[in-house]
Amino acid sequence: MEDIEFTVRIHFTNGFSLERQVPLSKAVKLSMKDNVIIDVDTDLYEVKGLNSTIVIPLNMTFVINKAPLLRNENAVSRYMIYKRDNGKCSYCGKELSRTEATIDHVMPKSRGGKTTWENVVLACKPCNCNKDDKTPAEARMKLLIKPYNPKKKK
Repeated sequence: MEDIEFTVRIHFTNGFSLERQVPLSKAVKLSMKDNVIIDVDTDLYEVKGLNSTIVIPLNMTFVINKAPLLRNENAVSRYMIYKRDNGKCSYCGKELSRTEATIDHVMPKSRGGKTTWENVVLACKPCNCNKDDKTPAEARMKLLIKPYNPKKKK
């Protein structure tokens, strides 16, 4: 069988677009979808089976009404907080394993604190429980590090 390239273009309503080459098996599935747009001047490829023939366009376009899931480079993750804080409690300095480490919101979520790099730190369970729903100052606890976004250049 010859190598045929099927081009699929996807246009999202937020303006993002992508174009991919897909193999024959994927092109067959995509050509059956309801939202496929086939260009008038596109070439067609015939796939002959035992009892039927399927015609597949070499170029297909889709418009999708939702935005694609894009990786947020500034997303906060447990792993990156652990790495940023060198695996130590930001209040007492105790070395923590990844399983015993907890994440503390400097300004508690219940008081409007967001899950941002500048508002979360690594904490041991005793320090996190002691701080509870207070700011470090209210809990009479001192932060040993200033939280920052490790993905931004200093």
